[in-house]
Amino acid sequence: MEIITHKELLNLAKISQIAVNENELQKLAAEVGAVLHYASSLKKIAKNIKPDESYKNINVTRKDEIIRTDEAPILAQAPVKEENYFVVPSIIKHN
Repeated sequence: MEIITHKELLNLAKISQIAVNENELQKLAAEVGAVLHYASSLKKIAKNIKPDESYKNINVTRKDEIIRTDEAPILAQAPVKEENYFVVPSIIKHN
């Protein structure tokens, strides 16, 4: 099991802003030690794993294609329209 010293445990508690009394230190040391041991085991296992190339992120590109769509059903929902365009309020004021 990983060993954590009394001083390290008190520093960890201080940094974490956790109040720890002397009665809890022995139990807390064992619990933190178990976590450190587990993390160490995972680190050893991870060293032996070779990443699979198929999991890498890749960009998929495709040719841009124009797909004609009937705009009538969409424009029918517009509160205000002009020819084949939506009319929207102006948000930029010109001086």
